[in-house]
Amino acid sequence: MTTATHEETVAAIAATTPPETFQALPPITFEMRLELSHAAMNVLLDIPEDTQAALSGALKEADGLAVAGILGEHERAAQQPEAYRPNPILKAAGDLIRARGWTTGAFDNGTAMCAMGAIRTATRGDNWWYQPVPAGEQEAVLVLLDRIAHEFGPGLSVPGWNDRQHDAEDVLRLLF
Repeated sequence: MTTATHEETVAAIAATTPPETFQALPPITFEMRLELSHAAMNVLLDIPEDTQAALSGALKEADGLAVAGILGEHERAAQQPEAYRPNPILKAAGDLIRARGWTTGAFDNGTAMCAMGAIRTATRGDNWWYQPVPAGEQEAVLVLLDRIAHEFGPGLSVPGWNDRQHDAEDVLRLLF
């Protein structure tokens, strides 16, 4: 991903074509969706309200593409019984949330963390944002997405699911 100033990002969003043109684009990866969301939140904190609305619309469209990609993969895959077998990365993420606390709206807030932040910390360490994706992390996320889809229906990302939960126990129930 290239680095752009806030002004360049806002200008690019304002110059985007209507949402129906995005329908022909291939779905984006889950990791790319997370990177876009992270960049967008940084931009949202520093731009006017009317531009925030344009950015929010673009993010909703990107989220739809990400969900379509995830659903397409799930439809092609056979039901996997390993989704409900214990996963050591998800268990470690649950242990981190138990030890440090749980949060919504951010991967971590200095101590407490969301499910995705806990998974990344479990696989990459505390400075996970500077580390490449290690073996096993993507598989653990896919297992968690299978659990989420089974419990709540398809279409939720890990951060989206995390932020819709009421307390840490709701999250920890699927992190085993």
